[in-house]
Amino acid sequence: MRKLCCPNLFVLSTFLLLLAGCGAPADPLKAFEYKIKNAEAKAAEVRLHSPDGRWQKLRFNIENMLYDVVATDSLASPYTAELSFTSSACRTKLLDDKDGANGTPDPQLEKILPDNYRLSYAYQGGAWKLTSAERSLMQSGSWKAVADSDKTPSALIAHFQ
Repeated sequence: MRKLCCPNLFVLSTFLLLLAGCGAPADPLKAFEYKIKNAEAKAAEVRLHSPDGRWQKLRFNIENMLYDVVATDSLASPYTAELSFTSSACRTKLLDDKDGANGTPDPQLEKILPDNYRLSYAYQGGAWKLTSAERSLMQSGSWKAVADSDKTPSALIAHFQ
């Protein structure tokens, strides 16, 4: 009976080690690609959003996504990455109550010009950290930092942190 116990413990410990290694890849480039694919998928999901106390359904359409991952000489941040994309918001009209907004049909793409986004990341402590986020309105073309007060843009950026 004792001899059967050791192989079972070996199998169990091997399984637990393999399970602990699952998830985001360890390679920084693959980890970044994994991160942005998940962020893009989450941004496309329909969710309830309350920018000013009223409610609406919201999702984002992400296009023209480009990124570059660069090795650095820094020990603290051995890699940096730049991500750019275009995003259009898809949203319903604002309603006073959450249940009413939840009952509306899913949002369609609005007929407004999309915004351009530039995000910067640093690879620190084995994970990618968002270091800056900027957006440019198609009408103006000038870049500005995305602030927490920018309700809809910061709702989008939250997926990419």
